[in-house]
Amino acid sequence: LYMSNVSAGDVQQSIDALKSQRVVNKDQPINKGKDDWSFFTYHEQYLIWEFYSVAVQELILSTILGVVSVSLIALIFIPHWTAIVFVAPLISMLYVDLLGVLQLAGIHVNAVSYVTMVMSIGLLVDFIMHVLLRYYEIHGDRETRT
Repeated sequence: LYMSNVSAGDVQQSIDALKSQRVVNKDQPINKGKDDWSFFTYHEQYLIWEFYSVAVQELILSTILGVVSVSLIALIFIPHWTAIVFVAPLISMLYVDLLGVLQLAGIHVNAVSYVTMVMSIGLLVDFIMHVLLRYYEIHGDRETRT
């Protein structure tokens, strides 16, 4: 099976080629009505194409789950309930800023940037939590705390 018309640098072509191969495999008479196909094509390149096809959805899911879980943890461990009013929006804004800077820098989503963006949620939380915790620990009025 030759795919000489698929450019290695064009992600959309790679995803389309992977989807086309799945359709061809699914339509084989030996695979009709089966969840586990008896006949299919395989190449190591398919793994990279699969990453390309799911990276954006997985990054969105990881970001949403990260922000929600960190906000709930903040609600539990920071001494005042208003902390969640600061944590969720600030982490979301900082994350959008991070994605914007990556876009301006011309950095595309690949395996390294994907892991880095997921890990960056922890660094954003660390920064915000230290500031919020210090604010709630200091006694006095709002002016003194700030």
